[in-house]
Amino acid sequence: MSEEFKVKISLSSKGLSAVRPAWLALLAVQRDYAFYQHPLWFESLNSHLLQNPLLIAQLWRGDRLVLIAPLMMGKGGLSNPRHDHIALSDWLIDPTLGVDELMAHLPRLLGYVGDGRWSRLELHDFARARELHESLHQATDTVPALMSTWRAGRNSAWFDCRGPDSPVPGKLKRNLRRLRKKSAHVRVTRATSPEALSAAFETFLRIEASGWKGEEDTAIQGDAHLRGFYHQLISDPQPGIAAEINLLELDGQVVAGQLGLRTPGLLSLLKIGFDEAFAAASPGSLLLDEVLQQAVDDPATERVSLVTDPLWAERWHPERTAMGSVSLYNNTTSGHAFLGVDRFRATAAGFCRGLIKRPQSS
Repeated sequence: MSEEFKVKISLSSKGLSAVRPAWLALLAVQRDYAFYQHPLWFESLNSHLLQNPLLIAQLWRGDRLVLIAPLMMGKGGLSNPRHDHIALSDWLIDPTLGVDELMAHLPRLLGYVGDGRWSRLELHDFARARELHESLHQATDTVPALMSTWRAGRNSAWFDCRGPDSPVPGKLKRNLRRLRKKSAHVRVTRATSPEALSAAFETFLRIEASGWKGEEDTAIQGDAHLRGFYHQLISDPQPGIAAEINLLELDGQVVAGQLGLRTPGLLSLLKIGFDEAFAAASPGSLLLDEVLQQAVDDPATERVSLVTDPLWAERWHPERTAMGSVSLYNNTTSGHAFLGVDRFRATAAGFCRGLIKRPQSS
């Protein structure tokens, strides 16, 4: 193992700020990346939503950062940051760092993060889940330092805005055209400047809380921590990421909104809301249609992501990327114990699902 590789850990807001310049430099050499790989995302999470301290594990090749792995230590061991408002996750890896090199240094990195006592690392809804799992299960002449299990997770839906076909299906576009004609005036505004974002944020929060989310007390507006989290995302300008809020007006009244983050070539729509009093006009669909058309006309936007894969997106026929979850286990007695328990639980869950699906005999 090369001595030029070093492992470091950054803790707290001060530690995040210290590693930010190298993190941004690592982003700059990526062909593309998502908002959940940018330091702003984790700084906002760390400040407002995470109950356990965020650990930014790093692998350095000399004075060059080649891996950023945000982790947390909990009762069940190590994991990627977890919260209801974290839908997707991934590590940021230098394109020159080969898979074999990563696998060679990963045990040392995890041992350093876990202070030598870690047994299991769970990476949920993780873009590289299957890649990590398969890399660990490749044939090797030595006893593996890590073991792993993998399972399929949620999909991430997105639209290709540079393809030969429109990202909006023809039948849906015709239906939206008919809905648009029922309103005397349809207008979409996009807030990107700090002043415009501040005003649009308040409008978006009101729209998002106007329906069932407000009634069930799950809206951003009613939660100080969520409000602070999203406010920091739109009010803390950093290189390589930009916030925007799109608002739809029907006959002069704002009835739908989107809160998104832009990274190179990608617009990710983190939150979408509409005034349910106008549900018959499909304001959320009208807004998405307008934003997709703007993306097609903008050469800098290659894809628009819905982040998750909501049921309503089915009629839009988006592209989908399968995410997954992978658990890594230390090749120790406690690691083997966790692996055995997790395999038993997976087998039991599969057996129960089979019983539920099994047709009843007459």
